[in-house]
Amino acid sequence: MQSRAALLVDDDIEHRDLMARLLLERGYRVKTYANPISFMLRCDINCHPSSGHCFDVIVAGNKMSGMSGIDFIQRIRSRGCYLPDHQIGIFCCDWDDDSLQQINQLGCRFFSKPIVVAEVDAWISAIYSKKM
Repeated sequence: MQSRAALLVDDDIEHRDLMARLLLERGYRVKTYANPISFMLRCDINCHPSSGHCFDVIVAGNKMSGMSGIDFIQRIRSRGCYLPDHQIGIFCCDWDDDSLQQINQLGCRFFSKPIVVAEVDAWISAIYSKKM
């Protein structure tokens, strides 16, 4: 069985730890970063549909210092990340209408904090079942 990889970017350490544990329990190798800028300084996204994806799932907080989760997803997509929309989740504790509209345009899954573990678990399970 091939190992699945997850990227987790969130400045909320408690949420990041909870999500990392959930992803690890579901068989993902998890790379965590406290903010998008740290990730972008350390990694270069060079995904191409013909060669697969760098990650099987991307999870990001939305309201982070330096760059929002929405801006982060837009930035990595402009750099060539072609991960399917349904495999990207963005979390926030207070969604506004503008952010929700942007999320809908991106096609990503959005979740409210505090998270409902069963809801996130169902999303992660659905991702895996679609990839089989």
